[in-house]
Amino acid sequence: MISRECFSGSILGAAQAALAYSLSILPKRSIPYGPYVEQTKAVSTQIQIAEIANMIDTAELHIRRAAQACDAAAEAGVFPSDEIRARCGLDASFGIRASKEAVDRLMYVCGASSVAKISPLERIYRDVSTGTLHGVARVDATLELLGSVLCGQGPVGTFVF
Repeated sequence: MISRECFSGSILGAAQAALAYSLSILPKRSIPYGPYVEQTKAVSTQIQIAEIANMIDTAELHIRRAAQACDAAAEAGVFPSDEIRARCGLDASFGIRASKEAVDRLMYVCGASSVAKISPLERIYRDVSTGTLHGVARVDATLELLGSVLCGQGPVGTFVF
């Protein structure tokens, strides 16, 4: 069984790499049919990049919180409560989803050339898209699990952690 906590860091790292790569190529790109010879001078690009960077930062915060909760339980030698386990699952799956959405948006910002086989962004997009298809990346399932625990109904479904 694969744990979302285990591969959420890989998806996050791919999103961070996609942002770094995008920032390296955007100054060399223009916006067709527009006045910008350098795409990075366009306010619309700057806003999109800031939002994408914030999405990736948010993903990292959630993934780190899940990892810290796992580490704290291990260091204390205790089995975490249902609520902590459910929160860890939601934090990890939310971080995965936010990372995927950031990569999706980078593809849009970087344009059609980003899907070319020679583009590193295409490979990252494909890897992230494939990774997020796994059932443990489903935010709806982890929301339901946490919600049921918080509402005192006990866990519905299966914990991964």
